[in-house]
Amino acid sequence: QLKSCTVLACEMPFTLAEKEGSVVSGIIDSVLQMAQGDYWVVDYKTDQISSEGVDALFEKYKPQLTVYKQAAQQLFPGKNVRCSAVFLRAFAVKDL
Repeated sequence: QLKSCTVLACEMPFTLAEKEGSVVSGIIDSVLQMAQGDYWVVDYKTDQISSEGVDALFEKYKPQLTVYKQAAQQLFPGKNVRCSAVFLRAFAVKDL
C-alpha cells in the first residue's frame, strides 16, 4: 500500500481545539495520501516488543492516535482518514 501513497508531510506539527475547550498540540510522524484519495496518518513506534505484545501496547497508544486522527479529520474535512501505529521492531501494523 505504501508504494501507491504520496507523502504529504513528515513530522507534521498540529494544534487541535477539542470540544470541551482544551487545546492539544503534537507532531504526527507521517501523513500520506492514498491512491484512491483517502488520507493515512502513520505513527511509528520503536518499543522493544515481540509481535505477541503488540495488541496490549496498542491499547496504550490509542488515545494518542485518536487525537492524531481528529486533527487530520479537521485538516481534511469530509475525507476518509485511516490512522495506524507501525510497530517497527515487531513488524506489525495496527489500525485505529
